[in-house]
Amino acid sequence: MSEPVKRGRSGIGCPRCGGVVWKVTKTRSIPGRLVRLRTCKGCFLRVRTREVMEATIGQDKCRQ
Repeated sequence: MSEPVKRGRSGIGCPRCGGVVWKVTKTRSIPGRLVRLRTCKGCFLRVRTREVMEATIGQDKCRQ
């Protein structure tokens, strides 16, 4: 069994090195979706997180 992922003040820890410092950039690779790209500053592991755009700009504007 693997050991649990550490959590710090900035959220979830890196699964590779356990660091909690991330560089976050946002891109729109798919229309209607916002992709958040997190890069660990310790080991440079990249993690992508998809979020629906209505969570960012509001539900009313997405449905127009």
